[in-house]
Amino acid sequence: MLKFEKFSLEALKKVLPYIKKCPYLCNDLSAGSLFMWHEDADVQFCIWHDTFLIRQNIGEQPAFSFPYGADPAGMLEEIINYVRQNNLPLRFFAVDEERLS
Repeated sequence: MLKFEKFSLEALKKVLPYIKKCPYLCNDLSAGSLFMWHEDADVQFCIWHDTFLIRQNIGEQPAFSFPYGADPAGMLEEIINYVRQNNLPLRFFAVDEERLS
């Protein structure tokens, strides 16, 4: 099961190695953007099997980045389980159409 942690200055030290390896050219997944919006958007992160994921609120509901790292396909299955268990819609942010399909 996915466990999310709040994004903070202390957490930045933990997630920076993952952020630096981000394969997507997207400002929404940069350290500066995540830190700037962490309070207003309730930015959280999850590291699962060396795979990285961001969760943030867009409007009133959470949305997820596309996972990257060792097992993105496994993480996608975990996201689906997470939204089902928490009765949430499956929403993503900062995902290009190719990955979204």
